[in-house]
Amino acid sequence: MAIRAKNKDRLKRNEPQQKIPGTGMKGIIRQTAGNVLISKKATLNKIRENKNHKVIIDIQSLTKLPQKVLATQVFEVSEKTFMNYKKSDGAFSDHTAELIVKLKELYEKGELLFGNVDEFNNWLAEPAFGLGDLIPKNIMNTVTGIDLILEELIRIEFGATA
Repeated sequence: MAIRAKNKDRLKRNEPQQKIPGTGMKGIIRQTAGNVLISKKATLNKIRENKNHKVIIDIQSLTKLPQKVLATQVFEVSEKTFMNYKKSDGAFSDHTAELIVKLKELYEKGELLFGNVDEFNNWLAEPAFGLGDLIPKNIMNTVTGIDLILEELIRIEFGATA
């Protein structure tokens, strides 16, 4: 009952709009578990910013995944194509750019929760009960899969794993 009342109070008051970090946009920002929820428009802006092939280098550095794994299991391209992405100045499709943005979000959350990327990668390689015993790294090739993993991380963070 107290939660409902608290939510009603939040809806009644007009929360001030603030500048959303890194976007140049304004919106309502709510702190939750150490991270900031950003509006969908801000996410779209991030997708547009991450279309350059050079972000592949950042993703490889952030995830610490082997090039072959990123190429074949996440981006579903040959390793040669993946290497060409790193060398070229081309642009990704919106779908691939969205996958990149979601991967960054996933790894930032995972590193925060597990303490480092290596521990998070170890967790990604094991069956996850909350995902129906799927291995998380096997569903990282779609935005929906990444969203499911993020939801599981949130459940872990709040201790709601049963």
